[in-house]
Amino acid sequence: MVLGSLNFIIMPFIIAPTYHPALLISPAIYVVMYVITLWFYLKALDPVTKELRFSFGRLNTRLNESLDGIETVKGSCQEEEEIKRFGNNALAMLIASVKQGDLEALFIQPCYSPSLLPVASCMQ
Repeated sequence: MVLGSLNFIIMPFIIAPTYHPALLISPAIYVVMYVITLWFYLKALDPVTKELRFSFGRLNTRLNESLDGIETVKGSCQEEEEIKRFGNNALAMLIASVKQGDLEALFIQPCYSPSLLPVASCMQ
């Protein structure tokens, strides 16, 4: 999403001077506002992304350990406990994924209008 919009930022700087050099002012202001908005967005998204990666790693590791040691789990009658642990880990990953989705949804508005950055910041 971030790199895909780069083409729409570069093209006005290539096309505008062919008509009139004054047309570069508006895209330049927009690029400055866009970079500021993107910096705040990535700064807000970083801890949520780390939390999602951590919860996925914990879920994957625990599931791998359970599957590798299934004889031990079955031998000690720990199936219900493992199911609860998996459920808790899956819930933590779901919550982190929803948080990330909420933050990514907030970025759509400032993309269209960087002046909406204060509104998006208040919605967090």
